[in-house]
Amino acid sequence: ILKEARDLDKELRQITKEKNEAVRGQDFEKARELRDREIELKAEITAVTEKGKEKSKTESEAGSGGPIVTK
Repeated sequence: ILKEARDLDKELRQITKEKNEAVRGQDFEKARELRDREIELKAEITAVTEKGKEKSKTESEAGSGGPIVTK
C-alpha cells in the first residue's frame, strides 16, 4: 500500500507543477482542471493511507493471538 501512496504522491507533485505552470501562462481553464485532479489525488492518497493504517492495526491486533509476556 505504501507504494501505491508513493505513486499517487509522485503524480500529485507532477500535477501541481503543471498547474503552477498553467497559472503562470495564464491558462486558467487548464489550471482549474489540474486543480480538480490535484484535489482528487489528495483524497485518494488519504484513502490509501487510512486503508493501510486500518490493515496494519487489524494485523497487529490479530498478531500471535495474545499478549506477549516477558520477565
